[in-house]
Amino acid sequence: MDELQEQLLLKIYEGLLSPTLKSEFREAFPDFFKRDTHRVGNIYRIEGESYILAQTEAFQIQLISLSNGNRFTGRTSAQDPENVSDDEFKSAVCGYTYELIYEEAK
Repeated sequence: MDELQEQLLLKIYEGLLSPTLKSEFREAFPDFFKRDTHRVGNIYRIEGESYILAQTEAFQIQLISLSNGNRFTGRTSAQDPENVSDDEFKSAVCGYTYELIYEEAK
């Protein structure tokens, strides 16, 4: 699959609103979605502290500290909180280096 085809598939996927359709789309193109994705429930280490990726509203994610419950940053939009794109996640971590320490089962 060339880069133009990948961009087209990504635009189509991002335009889908139904989680069911998104799931079917991922099943139809499994190799395309083997990229870095993040899920609500995953735990990350940032600056020596552990944070859980939480869905705080519909299509909104936030990193919440496991030690004190404080938010790491403000809310970030996510098309599909069960499959947060790497770009969406990078927006949530505001450029900080992170390490995945627990991955929520799919």
